[in-house]
Amino acid sequence: MGPLQDRSRAGDEGDRGEAIELLEVAGPPGYEYATDAAPAAAALRQRGDVTIFPSDEEDMRLLCGDRVVVRGI
Repeated sequence: MGPLQDRSRAGDEGDRGEAIELLEVAGPPGYEYATDAAPAAAALRQRGDVTIFPSDEEDMRLLCGDRVVVRGI
């Protein structure tokens, strides 16, 4: 199962688990994206169209792929 496909997890443990999955998918430099992983996981859990406004668009795009619209602030 790919990152965030199991949306049944809830609460803090689910948030941490999803963020860790995103970091694992990001590859070896995943630690560079640690502060972006939690909001990326939250955005990916939402239903429907989602737009986020991160300070670093490139990192968030790497973590979210094309499932979330990323706009700079």
